[in-house]
Amino acid sequence: HLGNRLLVDGIPHEIGSVPSACIYEQARPLDVRLGEPLGSAEAARLMDVCVQVAWEDREGMGRLLARWLVVAPVCGAMPWRPHLWITSEHGAGKTWVLDNIVKPVLGPLALQVQSKTTEAGLRGELGLDARPVVFDEAETQNQRDRERLQQILDLARQASSEHGADILKGTQTGGVKRYRIRSCFAFSSINVGLAQAADESRTIVLSIAPPDDPAERDEGFARLKAIVAEVITPDFAGKLLARTLRLLPTIRANAEVFAAAIARQHGSRRRPPRS
Repeated sequence: HLGNRLLVDGIPHEIGSVPSACIYEQARPLDVRLGEPLGSAEAARLMDVCVQVAWEDREGMGRLLARWLVVAPVCGAMPWRPHLWITSEHGAGKTWVLDNIVKPVLGPLALQVQSKTTEAGLRGELGLDARPVVFDEAETQNQRDRERLQQILDLARQASSEHGADILKGTQTGGVKRYRIRSCFAFSSINVGLAQAADESRTIVLSIAPPDDPAERDEGFARLKAIVAEVITPDFAGKLLARTLRLLPTIRANAEVFAAAIARQHGSRRRPPRS
């Protein structure tokens, strides 16, 4: 549902023109343009981009970012919605990664917010929409910031499960406003604001740690910029989304298989506990 049209099996339809038991309301249009689905080799280049970032664990964290970028645009269709927290020291590249990798790959589907955004603002903007959320500068400088951010993390926690219940809020006229949050969240900050175990188990922390040597650091950043310019072209997001939509039944089935395997190994289907 792209606001002013529906995409059904990759084909656009006007609102209300598709026979269905569901009701699709007209909304603000999203400028999503599907392309020809990426082939396997083309899609694999996203992994090449993500592992080129100077993560603490370059291979492991790069792969986690690439996988999150694939499922986040179809978060409403996923049985479990993981969240990301990208962190680094000031000037080490976390905002560059958001602006040049995360946001372009998610495309217009992403809701981009920052800093003083509140839970009520996010909830009101999302409503019943399933969209990824990119939250830059999620810093906690004081107690008020920590309380505000914890409310947003509570919202993200409710968004994780496919079977999460609706949020009901009363209105001044005695009515009820209904919200269903089904978003994958990506946070970015210097300090990671995860204080509760329930939030940690739903959130993957990716840490950027560039080399201390300036020459090595500049060389690595140059390689990263070159591969980003080569792979993440203006039509990449639409082509990747087309591929993801086509493979969605397989992705859901694989997610269930992996979750079951993780549960057998660690006793939980969520992120394994930190050692």
